Amino acid sequence: MNRKAFTLIELLVVVAIIGILAAVGVVAYNGYTSSAKIAAAKANHKNMSAFANGSFAKCELGAPYINMKYSYTNTGSYNCTNSAYYFTTYFYEHFKFSGWKNTHDNSEECCWKNQSTTPPLGRTYFWQIGNSVRMITNVGKSGGGDEYLTSIMEKW
Repeated sequence: MNRKAFTLIELLVVVAIIGILAAVGVVAYNGYTSSAKIAAAKANHKNMSAFANGSFAKCELGAPYINMKYSYTNTGSYNCTNSAYYFTTYFYEHFKFSGWKNTHDNSEECCWKNQSTTPPLGRTYFWQIGNSVRMITNVGKSGGGDEYLTSIMEKW
């Protein structure tokens, strides 16, 4: 008899190999997505800080107003003579209403106005200290856990 088919053992070996490759791929994929979320959180923190510093620099250079979003559909002109206390709210609302999200959980907003120094994973907190706006972001660690980035933007 001349049969041209695979034996049960051969099929089981192939299924086992595919299972091992799938398990390795899932672990590698989870590592890649975790690293991407951390990198995105760091980039968001850097961009928020640059926006705030740039806004304060415009005021210092003589601009009377800074334009920022205060709702999903509206932009307001904020007086540069306002204190850092008000700018804390302006920055928070601008990023929130511009659609920025928590990089670790897209169902959450990116940021809050809060004085805690330990925001949850992926979130940024803004608050005022003296004549400055402090911003802290929990970017996370690749092996799990928390890592915080802090920026202080001085209002001149």
